[in-house]
Amino acid sequence: MKTKFKISFSILFLWIALSGCQEIEDGFIDLSSIEKEEGYKEYSFLGTRWQIVGIADSKRNMIKIANSNQDFWLVFHHDGLIKGMSGDTNSIGSYIINSQSDLTISEFDFQYGDDPRPEIDNIVKNMKEVFAYRISEYGLELQYDSEKNLLFRPASINDLCTFENTLENSGKECLGEFLYRMKDFPGQIKFSETLGYYVQIPTQGTYDCSILGIVCDDKDVRELVGSTLSFSADLHNSGLNYSPPIGGQKVFSLNNLTFK
Repeated sequence: MKTKFKISFSILFLWIALSGCQEIEDGFIDLSSIEKEEGYKEYSFLGTRWQIVGIADSKRNMIKIANSNQDFWLVFHHDGLIKGMSGDTNSIGSYIINSQSDLTISEFDFQYGDDPRPEIDNIVKNMKEVFAYRISEYGLELQYDSEKNLLFRPASINDLCTFENTLENSGKECLGEFLYRMKDFPGQIKFSETLGYYVQIPTQGTYDCSILGIVCDDKDVRELVGSTLSFSADLHNSGLNYSPPIGGQKVFSLNNLTFK
């Protein structure tokens, strides 16, 4: 009886060891190791620029982080279109929200050259199988399997350094799509003849990118010019015809602007 117990215990130990190896082998890590943020729940499903985090497995409470070289993001527009990008490759698709959380995605695809992109192909395949969504403290979860979802987070300020402005020259400085909700950010109030009043927003870890937010909503900031303050605002795409005097400047618009 004791011998049988030892054999069973050895088999159990081997099964656990092999299971652990499989989790490492297939690239999944513990879901608790990624950042959670209650503020993610405040973001709108529509209009937000969602950046890929990876594929989450709810049964195992694990996640496979996306390759850092695959800069994949999405925006769900109010007219039922989905627009996305990875590197210099654009995508477009359509969606239908059938109820509060039921989601159907169709005609979603990437068009790119001969270079193989198996990870992107896998994301696109899973996108077409999405049937539900929710926004949690982890970000946007697109459920494509009973146990798995594609996990996205709102884009960071630094991500906007590579944003391609599709509204350029439209003249609609303040009416572009919502991109990012800023909360308690530092910024310096400035004025120029071209932009009017704007906030210069510092970025972290970059030396050649400067974010400029045009002050909208008829906010009177004349007496604050030159001041560095903490502010909150909704950052939108801007259609202002603007050629920056130095490279790396990205111009957006700020709505619902408040200062501390």
